[in-house]
Amino acid sequence: MIHNKSQHGDKSYNVIPLRIDLAKFQLSRSQKRVLKRNKDLKVIFRDAHIDEEKDRLFDIHKQRFTEDVPGSLNDFVSAIPSRGPCVTLEC
Repeated sequence: MIHNKSQHGDKSYNVIPLRIDLAKFQLSRSQKRVLKRNKDLKVIFRDAHIDEEKDRLFDIHKQRFTEDVPGSLNDFVSAIPSRGPCVTLEC
């Protein structure tokens, strides 16, 4: 896994990119166990979209930060995240 460094204020952070090369991805043993335990759940993949709940969760999440904080989730991703900057799905 690729780790990048990010500097915010006087602190240095490790950043793990969220994009995954699915052609090379393999489930770990613990991920396989979690899937087996949750086999009764239904997973739906759809175009990513922003709604009131996601806005609310983002507003709570952004309170953890003091620098470079986007004003809204739309500023962070885009108003229509499924269309750009690349095709984006949520599950």
